[in-house]
Amino acid sequence: MASSLNSHSALEREKIPIPLGPNRDKMCPDLYWAIDHPAVPIPNRVLIMESDLSAQNMEAVFQWEENQTIPNFATDEQLAEEGRFHVPWEGGVLHFFARHRGSLNAYDDSLQGWFTPHEVFPAHLKANLHAAIEQAMGPEEHVTLNAPKRNNDGTLFGGIALERGGEGRSKPVKPGTRCYTMANSHETARQTWGPTVNAKVYESFDNFNKMTHDLIVAAAEMGKFANEQAPPEVYEFLRLEQTWWDSGSGTPWDSRGQKCLPLSYGLRIDSDRFLSSFSFEVEPGVRESVAPWEDGPGFRRTANTSPNAPALNNGSDLISQDVLRSNLKRRYRLHYNKLARHIPYAFMKGKAYEIDEAGNLLEDTALVTQDLGYDALGNPIERGGRPWPKPKGPKTHSIAARKEKADRKAKAARTLELAAGKAPLRRSKRKMKTPGGNSGPVNISLNHKHEPGAIWATPAYSALGNALSSSEPGQLGAVPFNASAVSDPTPMLEDVDDPMEFLNATVEPEPSHNIKFIQQLSLEVIMTDFSTVVDASQCLAESNFLKRSVHLELAIAGMVNDPISVETCLHISHAWTEIRDLHALNAETLFTLKLERQSIMQTTCAFWTWLDGLCGNIIEHALTPSLVDPPILPMDWISRLTRHVHMLLQTRGPPRELLSQDFGAGTLNGTYAFPSRRGYDIQVSPEEVKGQVINVLAYWLNFPMDSDSHTQAWFIEACRSCNPALLFLDCTWSAFCHVDVEVFGRRRTSKLPPSEAYTRVYNALGNSKLADPRSQESLLLAQIEQIISEFQVGATQQQAAALVHNAPASQEERHHTPDPPPLLTLAEDLVQLQMMNRFLTYLLQLEPLIDGFSNISDPSLLQSTVAQNLDFLLPFREHGPSRTQARGPGCAFDPLRATTKTGLFNGLLFRGVTFSSPFGREPTTLFFDSPSAFTTACAKYPDAASEFFCNPYAYSRRKSKRSISLVGEYWEAVMERGHGEAWETMAKEAAISFTDCYKFLSKGHPNRFKEIGSLAGFLLAADFVYAGVVAAPTAQEVGTIIREINKGAVNGLELLRLIAPRTQGAQRGYRMANMEEVRAKFVRLYDFLDQKLTDAQKVRMVFDAIMVENGLCKMTRVVKLKVYVL
Repeated sequence: MASSLNSHSALEREKIPIPLGPNRDKMCPDLYWAIDHPAVPIPNRVLIMESDLSAQNMEAVFQWEENQTIPNFATDEQLAEEGRFHVPWEGGVLHFFARHRGSLNAYDDSLQGWFTPHEVFPAHLKANLHAAIEQAMGPEEHVTLNAPKRNNDGTLFGGIALERGGEGRSKPVKPGTRCYTMANSHETARQTWGPTVNAKVYESFDNFNKMTHDLIVAAAEMGKFANEQAPPEVYEFLRLEQTWWDSGSGTPWDSRGQKCLPLSYGLRIDSDRFLSSFSFEVEPGVRESVAPWEDGPGFRRTANTSPNAPALNNGSDLISQDVLRSNLKRRYRLHYNKLARHIPYAFMKGKAYEIDEAGNLLEDTALVTQDLGYDALGNPIERGGRPWPKPKGPKTHSIAARKEKADRKAKAARTLELAAGKAPLRRSKRKMKTPGGNSGPVNISLNHKHEPGAIWATPAYSALGNALSSSEPGQLGAVPFNASAVSDPTPMLEDVDDPMEFLNATVEPEPSHNIKFIQQLSLEVIMTDFSTVVDASQCLAESNFLKRSVHLELAIAGMVNDPISVETCLHISHAWTEIRDLHALNAETLFTLKLERQSIMQTTCAFWTWLDGLCGNIIEHALTPSLVDPPILPMDWISRLTRHVHMLLQTRGPPRELLSQDFGAGTLNGTYAFPSRRGYDIQVSPEEVKGQVINVLAYWLNFPMDSDSHTQAWFIEACRSCNPALLFLDCTWSAFCHVDVEVFGRRRTSKLPPSEAYTRVYNALGNSKLADPRSQESLLLAQIEQIISEFQVGATQQQAAALVHNAPASQEERHHTPDPPPLLTLAEDLVQLQMMNRFLTYLLQLEPLIDGFSNISDPSLLQSTVAQNLDFLLPFREHGPSRTQARGPGCAFDPLRATTKTGLFNGLLFRGVTFSSPFGREPTTLFFDSPSAFTTACAKYPDAASEFFCNPYAYSRRKSKRSISLVGEYWEAVMERGHGEAWETMAKEAAISFTDCYKFLSKGHPNRFKEIGSLAGFLLAADFVYAGVVAAPTAQEVGTIIREINKGAVNGLELLRLIAPRTQGAQRGYRMANMEEVRAKFVRLYDFLDQKLTDAQKVRMVFDAIMVENGLCKMTRVVKLKVYVL
């Protein structure tokens, strides 16, 4: 049978399904490589293994198995009897193609393998791969098949080790099978390799990077070509199901992470070295693995056992897995289970495979895989065939890291307070150990990866145009006091393609003139600063500044010790002159403070400009070296770092540290924790590389990445581009210190793209009067800048009167700017506006469900979840299936009978019993004139359970008293206790007010109607509104009632941050919220939606205050289900 398979040519075998046997029949894969392996003592190394898949090597492997007394079948005929083939390929790529998945029956869950022979690959691809292998491999270290030995530290090295699977702990998928598996661990994997192994040490850092890059590219191209050569149905499956470059465990074109199993075993790259473990069945339900050396883990004495005899259960002679895991530093299970996903094994229905003349299987195979972590498949290695859970990764941030971040923010705040002349608040010191060096969290976000192009890639930020660039490469130049850090600070705005919306919502962003900072730049505010500067200038010009207030101190002391002495009086007379001089000291402090603030703002802007602009240009040139020949930019160490990071982003590997000294910048003494890479991305974008390199540089140079510093820099750049004198205004400093609130009206602006900061403020300033140099505002700013400049050079002159004369004479002569519209300006209000926009977005996303779920071509998770239970989750209450059925003609809320006693009875029956039940949605559920009519309708469903007629979870929590027994109770309350007459009396006069109806239905001691409390009473009153019996409530009425109910709607207002959080009560539940606050904020939300929704949308949603209340309740439920995030 094997000969018939081998008779096909290479091109014919390309389309032939190859059913594989256990792993020993196919030594896989062709190629492994590892980076930073502990077996080599220096950092620059790569270890490569290439397995020989030729027939000659396979025979050597079989012979080795026989020498180790592992049961085997020496001939193809014996293999065929077990339903397996020995495939003597010369190399190639093997895929697995799942026909259908998820069946509990392994025979129905069939799997086929497709083999692409080595001859099919283009010559250039094979040449590239062979060249990469030749470059990577060298005969400097060899590992044999001898038993592993121990170093002085007790670690294993050399040879091949086998491990025991554990007696009775694992079961084969089907009895009678011999399944060969592989496993690996941490310490024993140091030097445990297959038959042909080589290792090579790379002394050159660049050669190491180039070799790794070339090897990945060559291997990935082979895998891609092999997938394209597969049969059409296989290729389509691979194309749809695979995550092409994110391999999860390290195989290109691998889809294990997608619960599928097409594997490229012909060319597979992995960063682990493997420990082979051969296991077999010793008795039904018991499997065992064997070690080939004496006293090793799982060693079995087999002197009197023939090669094909069944294995023996040696009991206490075997070392337990617990001891083995302990010896391997508890890393065994993690690597063991990780590798178990790689290895396929097969069995059949007791007969050999048969292939017709065309090469097609006459009978389907039944391959099963060890795809760990999914319930549809089992892992027979451990836990009796049940899969091990996936290991949980470490948390991104430790407690120490979070504390360190909080301390950095507190330190930055204290720095700003000192710069502003404020006394720092007393803060308690945290008792914690700070990690040494500058190592820190991995996920640093500097908002570069999503920047729309190279905004700073202009000649203005080259080495020749940047005032910060020093003559020495890698050194920052000094920032002159009160000097511009950049010659041309205006970025290229046309490169900003699509700034994010201000509030990130479905509504239009607020106009730029609504920025709080821009609103403060009025003529009056500038005039106030101008007057302050002029007064200070006059004070300095008229005073002789004294170094020390001697007479003032002596006068105060004399008033205490000898108040009536002549000496004390003399000091008092001279002290008045010193007091006038103190005014001059205060004026000097004013000028100094303004210059210091300007220096802080300009330096912040200059540093980030250097990082974004100059370093960004160097990084871009390093990624495209052909554009700069010869190179004219400094700092070759940044280019070296760029090339290395580019290679790391293309490579899968563990976390590692990037040290500044490795790239020629040792004096920085920086350490950056580069994150692990789980997939391969040959086509990594330059923007991603640039963002990552800038992250590394920023961390090495201690940039304040956890603050708003980056956004502050872009804000100052926008101000300077409009008028540099803006930096002397107090309102500019305030906006700089609180850029999140006063400029953007939002928290955490470090998450905001800096390009939006610049574009928004720059456009707003460009549309203001400050952009006109002839405006009164611009003239005042010019005068302020002149006075401060004269103070700085020590040439203050008495020009105050002339300056005042040039200023506007009176308020009437000033150009009056119209007051801005009453908009939200406080930070809290802006947050609330954003949250109301999120609520609007929630409603608009669910609006298509009004037309039916089947009409949505590509539903979202929110839409799919809500569609499963419309009564419980749909915010548009009148479109729920229960309400749709109940308000029809002749049903529970028939307008012609809603004012009668039986109308009230049917309303109570609907809200107290049938709402949100399958019976309540049945078309046969009509108006019931009596309890007997309801019983007759229920008799049509003799086999239905009680939940079919009454849903105890209709209002979220289960109500045990909610049942069909309430039908008789409601009839008695309406007909015999006089509540029916009261209802008819209220309805005859005029439309009942909503509040009166709510009180009638829900009040009473006890309640008039069982299970109709405040919530159900409100809902029933709303039902009668749409029946025409009750007047529609106003938003104020609904706001008052929902505060009294204190449930879902109030929870929704809390989630939207419209009201203050309630406190926990003494008993279960929350205390009542503030009445005025709830009512006001509910009205505000209603008015907001009324303004934003179109008339057509309001009609479709049946928009009113009742719908808003219902939407708030339903929103809290979908947020709790985690299908919508506010």
